[in-house]
Amino acid sequence: MRLYVRHLFIVMLVGGYFFDYPLLQAVSLFLYSGAVLTEDTRAGTLRRLDVSTTFAFLLLLTSFSHFGALSGWFDTGDTWANYLIPEHLEKGLFVFSAGAVVSMEAMRYTMVSRGDYRIAYPRQSFFVSVLLVSLMLLVARHFGLLPSWGTVTSFVQLLVNGSIFLLAYMAHAENRMARIITVVVYSTGLSLYAIQFSYLRMEIIVPWLAYFMGEVVARRQILRIHLVSKTILVVGLVVFPVLFTYLGKNRESLRGSERKLELALKEGTGLPRDEEGETLLSRLNVMGQMSNIVDLTERKGFYEGFTLRYFSFVFIPRFIWPEKPILDGGQWFAVEIGRSYYLPSGRAANSVNMTVPGEMYLNFGWSGLIAGCTLFGFFVSFIWNSVRGSDLISWAFRFYLLFLGMFSLGSDMMVIPQLMAYWLIYKTVTFFRTRLYA
Repeated sequence: MRLYVRHLFIVMLVGGYFFDYPLLQAVSLFLYSGAVLTEDTRAGTLRRLDVSTTFAFLLLLTSFSHFGALSGWFDTGDTWANYLIPEHLEKGLFVFSAGAVVSMEAMRYTMVSRGDYRIAYPRQSFFVSVLLVSLMLLVARHFGLLPSWGTVTSFVQLLVNGSIFLLAYMAHAENRMARIITVVVYSTGLSLYAIQFSYLRMEIIVPWLAYFMGEVVARRQILRIHLVSKTILVVGLVVFPVLFTYLGKNRESLRGSERKLELALKEGTGLPRDEEGETLLSRLNVMGQMSNIVDLTERKGFYEGFTLRYFSFVFIPRFIWPEKPILDGGQWFAVEIGRSYYLPSGRAANSVNMTVPGEMYLNFGWSGLIAGCTLFGFFVSFIWNSVRGSDLISWAFRFYLLFLGMFSLGSDMMVIPQLMAYWLIYKTVTFFRTRLYA
């Protein structure tokens, strides 16, 4: 049996827990995720790009944040430390790391990684058609012209950023400067639009993730990207971190402001490096909530599926059951650990994600963690493997899955009903489209 290098780092991870050395846990997870990425990008050539690849990138950044927080070698912000329970830090860190590794291994062994990213209609007009569809959807969303069909509408909105993934692929596959500039300009517009109108800061970077993924898939090279792309990457690495911190610190005061974009670009890019605010690395740090997961189980025992009870009714449409409870496990968790409270409206003032490993451990302990994270990895593989199309809808859904792996795959178990709903919509659309053109 071939022994993968990443398996050695799993042994190190377990050793870090049993020898009471949390820093070794952080280093081990960092090396493990780095080994996965190395397998997929050997010698600078893209050999594999699926959800497990982007999830490895998420684990790389998260473990890097943990290393910085534990070692003190660099500043990762202190937001996570505000609700850290120090005596449970080590066990909480291992719960997260072990669950993440189990999910990753399940995905690596069952996920079919297709390198044949193709387009359905290689005609010259297809590029323009995709761009126009994306622009029309953006305008319709901005002016509230899209019908309020809940999950269906949100799935349709995926086509806006998903189109960047496809457009960037077409532009760089043909290496046509005019098309590359067109996609760059459109991505810039979407990013600026997100600064002005979006409450979530991550929306600012999503178009650029789609752009760079599309280019890498087209060129099959990690380092040999276009000069225009290199320039954008350098500028982004300088500007985005300070914008992220500024917008996080001034989130409420800027909400609804007509000058939000102007103030963000003017004040945000001039933000002193030592000014307090939630940084990206601080946001990725999960040691605070994981220590609270362990604390809850120590004080109250395991919750025996309490936080998963919504699976009994989550797929009932709200138009059938208007009073269906609002699904937000993060709000419940924030209140449960004493970091939030319920407003008169019934919603909590804050939300804290439990992570998939944390929620499984909170409910069922170690056995639930192993079984749950394994099944979770299988489920994600099933969704990814089912995306077989090469049209705009398939490209958009594929990008959504890649993005989910990179930033929010492990937020909590609520990702399962959301993914299942999107999958059902995707399969329904592709079924009727196939019958239509048959």
